[in-house]
Amino acid sequence: MSKREKNDARKLRAVAAALRDWGRKAGPPGRDSSTVPDEEREAARQALGLAVKNLDIITQARDRYGCAEGVVGVEVFERLGAAASAHDRGGDLGRHWVWVDFLTRKHLPGDVSFPDELDRWASRLEQEPAEGGEAEGLQPTLGCKSLQDVSATQGAKEYDAFLCHASEDKDAIVRPFAEAMEQQGLKPWFDKAEVRWGDSLVNKINYGLSRSKLVVVFVSPAFLGKKWPEREFNAAMSMEVNGKTVVLPLLCGVARDQIQQRYPVISDKVYRELPQYTAASKTEPSRLDSLVLELRQRIAERG
Repeated sequence: MSKREKNDARKLRAVAAALRDWGRKAGPPGRDSSTVPDEEREAARQALGLAVKNLDIITQARDRYGCAEGVVGVEVFERLGAAASAHDRGGDLGRHWVWVDFLTRKHLPGDVSFPDELDRWASRLEQEPAEGGEAEGLQPTLGCKSLQDVSATQGAKEYDAFLCHASEDKDAIVRPFAEAMEQQGLKPWFDKAEVRWGDSLVNKINYGLSRSKLVVVFVSPAFLGKKWPEREFNAAMSMEVNGKTVVLPLLCGVARDQIQQRYPVISDKVYRELPQYTAASKTEPSRLDSLVLELRQRIAERG
């Protein structure tokens, strides 16, 4: 390992440590930036300041060693760049406070955080043999697939809506909703139909999210606090922030105040509700017709 590579690895670890420090001091995401305590604000500014300063090194490390589990890692990286750019312009971070979870805490497949990725890249860099005396340090090589790259390489099929749900609700409402969509000529991304034996679930879900115009989130008692559906939901919200989709919450047997407490990031959204929903019985198609018609209108608005 050359001095240049050693220095680049040290900078990656410094950014990782600063992001973790922000994560330890941060409260829940989705708050108004004016309510953020000074200690947390300063930790965020230090972390994002380091990210701005070392963004080229981070980019080159990502391109050489790849992201954790494909496009979810890319989405995290995009938010890091956007938040860092907002900081660099000297403006208030505003909506970027919602990204603290994505940038600092464990949410990637396999309980991996973005700082974990930075440390992994640093370790790989430290293991690089020095060639010809003084190596050049990090240089872009392989490239990490973006959402657009994934879309371009996996066929032209498009979905009208990704159905984000807990498995307990599949038969009671998600399958009937998907069938109602198909009757209206719409194409749902429904994991039962799209994931085949031997497929990578992570890659398939990433692909479905990246290829869907909208995301319908079936928020039920089973959904609340369940790890995998919440990861899908977090990924969808990050895509919405970047203008790549619209998240449509459907409350299935849960109250609005439960949602606002657990997911403050969507507290200002307009919900649709099925207050009498229960996972023990299949939802009648007649109760879904108006929802699917409204969904059709939203899809038409997206073009």
